[in-house]
Amino acid sequence: MKRAPQVLLCLTLLGACLEKPGTGSDVNAARSALPSSDYLKISVPESQGKALGDLSPAYQLTRGVTGIVNGGAAAILILARTITLFPPTSIEGNKLVWGPWDGNALQPSQYRMTAARQEDGDWTWTFEGRRKADGASAPFRAFLTGIATPGRPGRGTGSFTIDFSVAEELDPVGNTGEGQLSVVYDLETEPKTLDVSWESIVSMPQGNEPETVDYRYSEAQDGSGDFQFTAFGDTNDPGPLAETIEMRSRWNATGAGRGDARIHDGDLDLTVTASECWGTAFTVVYATDSAGWEPTIGDPAACAFATAAYPE
Repeated sequence: MKRAPQVLLCLTLLGACLEKPGTGSDVNAARSALPSSDYLKISVPESQGKALGDLSPAYQLTRGVTGIVNGGAAAILILARTITLFPPTSIEGNKLVWGPWDGNALQPSQYRMTAARQEDGDWTWTFEGRRKADGASAPFRAFLTGIATPGRPGRGTGSFTIDFSVAEELDPVGNTGEGQLSVVYDLETEPKTLDVSWESIVSMPQGNEPETVDYRYSEAQDGSGDFQFTAFGDTNDPGPLAETIEMRSRWNATGAGRGDARIHDGDLDLTVTASECWGTAFTVVYATDSAGWEPTIGDPAACAFATAAYPE
């Protein structure tokens, strides 16, 4: 079953842009309105090559979830900015158009990217597709829509939404996501922030159930960070109801950090909280939970953050 959203059509789109770098004020303005990879990447401190079993599970989860965001939402914006390095195929008033591109013979749809300057200086941008079987006169359908507000070079603010149901209709094999993914970013503030919301439907024994995941990430200039993760879905418990799982991870400039989680509702008749701290070697220095599922280990005085903090 298709689950975690991933970048769509990157190789198809980029492989078609075999032209000289674009020039012109409109193209430059569209490009500068989109973030660069230097500022958009979500950075979680790297481990120092310790054995997997020695690493903090909370640290590993934080790395894993932020990796999904880096590999999906952030890469979409980087892809859009990369496309603007090439001259547009056509200019229609205030709208720049790159494509359409046919891809290879096995690709069922054509794709294009558009960017349009608004009166207030913002840029709207879209990725659109049209099935080849529908013919050249068929309209393009947008599966990604976004808006970018220019700021400092390579930064700015904005948002975009991906509709995976449209992407599925355009390419059932190539699409690896489902549901709808929404992203809001602000790279002008200190700390910078990135909010991601994913809504999907999953098949359960009692019928289709909604599943949502929300991420909120902020990063300061010194490398310290704060990552919040909230999911609504059924866990691996015996009952069929969906639980709410909330986790917040924080780390300082040295890489030492703390993860605090709570699970409630669904089949649970109580709220369970858990905390885990890791040191600069990313190994557990303290762990405890309110239900006694695991024995408390370590010393809370070793935690980089003295008190628990849950998603807001």
